Amino acid sequence: MFYKFEVGQKIKSFDFPGRSDCYIVGTITNINENKGILTCDVVEAISEGKEYEFPDDKFITSLHKDIFDDLFTGGKRIHGVI
Repeated sequence: MFYKFEVGQKIKSFDFPGRSDCYIVGTITNINENKGILTCDVVEAISEGKEYEFPDDKFITSLHKDIFDDLFTGGKRIHGVI
């Protein structure tokens, strides 16, 4: 099962189940449905509620929904951001 997103959309990708204070916000630059990967430009990175400098200007995250996603905020590891 895949999350549905579009190139240019902003997302918030959470790092740990049960924690809403550790995540990366990014703008989707590429969607590889064959590999199930989103590539994003980093907008901001948050750890323990504080912004930090992410070590790269891009990050990738999996499009696949797995058994642990229900443990994340709202039951989703990746959220669209307005």
